[in-house]
Amino acid sequence: MRSSASGADRRFYEVAESYIFRYLELDPIAATYMGVHKYDSQMPRGDKRGVMEVRNLMLEFSSALEEVEEGRLSPEARIDYRLCRDAISLHLFAIDELQLWRKFPFASTKIGDAIFPLFAREFAPFPDRFASIVSRLEKCPRFLRESMECLEDPIEVYIDVAVEASRRLPHLLDAVYEAGRKELGEESDLVERARHAIETLNTQLVDYIGWLEDRRAGARRDFAIGRERYAKLLRMKGIDMGPEEVLRLGERYFSQIKRRLVELASRIAPGGTVEDARKIVESEAPASFDEVLEEYRKAVERARRFVVERRIAPIPERERIVIVETPHYLRTMIPFAAYFPPAPFDEERVGLYMVTPPERPEQMRRHNRYSISNTAVHEAYPGHHLQLSWAAAVRNLVRLFYKSDVFIEGWAHYCEDLMKEYGFDDTDRHRFVQLLDALWRAARVILDVKLATGEMSFEEAVEFLVREVGMDREAAAAEVKRYTLTPGYQLAYLVGKHMLVKLREEVRRVLGEKYNDYRFHEVVLKSGGLPYKYLRELVMEKLREES
Repeated sequence: MRSSASGADRRFYEVAESYIFRYLELDPIAATYMGVHKYDSQMPRGDKRGVMEVRNLMLEFSSALEEVEEGRLSPEARIDYRLCRDAISLHLFAIDELQLWRKFPFASTKIGDAIFPLFAREFAPFPDRFASIVSRLEKCPRFLRESMECLEDPIEVYIDVAVEASRRLPHLLDAVYEAGRKELGEESDLVERARHAIETLNTQLVDYIGWLEDRRAGARRDFAIGRERYAKLLRMKGIDMGPEEVLRLGERYFSQIKRRLVELASRIAPGGTVEDARKIVESEAPASFDEVLEEYRKAVERARRFVVERRIAPIPERERIVIVETPHYLRTMIPFAAYFPPAPFDEERVGLYMVTPPERPEQMRRHNRYSISNTAVHEAYPGHHLQLSWAAAVRNLVRLFYKSDVFIEGWAHYCEDLMKEYGFDDTDRHRFVQLLDALWRAARVILDVKLATGEMSFEEAVEFLVREVGMDREAAAAEVKRYTLTPGYQLAYLVGKHMLVKLREEVRRVLGEKYNDYRFHEVVLKSGGLPYKYLRELVMEKLREES
């Protein structure tokens, strides 16, 4: 029986991996992000034929899986088999039903995605990476032209996002050229090719922006995917709640967090408001940006050491996180900070956390000591960096092909409370700032449901963030633009945390005295980021066997 299962497993993984690598050949940008560098000099097709090639591959993949005998697979392989099925269904749902490719002018965003990882990640010597960048740049005009035929159903806010991205892209291109000139010299043939390719692309971008502005006149304002599609999307993501239940969950957390903020504010600023307490905690910020970076580095190291010493979760070998100032060309895209995870197939698992210098002195308060502490937990240890380093270390191609955003974002949000449970920076002021972030995550659930189902307009969503979360209007508008493009994603933080807390409680109840957090977190992290319906099955089976 064991050899039969082993043979069935082997056949399944051969089929799955062959189709996943064919997908990466069709999408070289995705391949680069995964650390598969065979296609670093290539660009995908930008036209409808390119979309249909992916669609046809998914249908072919689905047919090939029909030949696999699911009943003969081992429990782990059976999960991966179902995961492949889910990934295929989500790809087809995105192409056939959501149809973002017909509504959002994606060219400039995709070009930036194609260039950035080759430029920012030091997985190979700079001359090798620069050669791949130049090859991609030379293919970008073709990609941009092809993409224009896809825009059959333009949406106003999506046009606005695309125009902004197109105006920002030359900053990245300039930085790439300057780096090449500095490293290789102006006489280099490669640098000359880069100069010519960038000039050609910049000229084309001017025309492209004009074309987008013309298309905006006939674009529709309605971006909602509708209640029925949204409910289907939730099911496909493994969320066992409908839109109404998700909304009620978000509203319940939102109300609870607001009440807790008032309680903490009364202790931080006796007789004052939440806003008064916010001003007090934000006043404790470093004096200079150099000090900000140093505070982030210290907080990350403290969090890592705490995770190890308190045996909260295991840490894989050959991982590290680098904290740097955001390069100038990326600052319009990263107004505050952003984390870039390790590429799974790169040898070193190096995460990159970029922090953007504030444009105005008063913005330094966003980098107050309490926010820095919570960010270190969420983004680094035991949050995103630790989880994604484990996903890379496991190297299960199927699970890398479909990582659950609900798990990934939920894990990082869960870690904020987890570290407080263990006593890490557990003060009123640290908890207050953590709750401010949690309030924003709860607001995202509410807005995700209401924007996707058409219950709330763009302007109403902006007003909600300004009024209820305290966000300034410009930042709120930028947030809501992103939300309209990503239905079903913004709920991932809070819903994912909620589901993980429930799973932990269930496992603790089942195992009783034999339960321990370290082993629970180890199994969860080594799962590679599964949707909760599979994560529960895997965790229960493994931990029951051990007990």
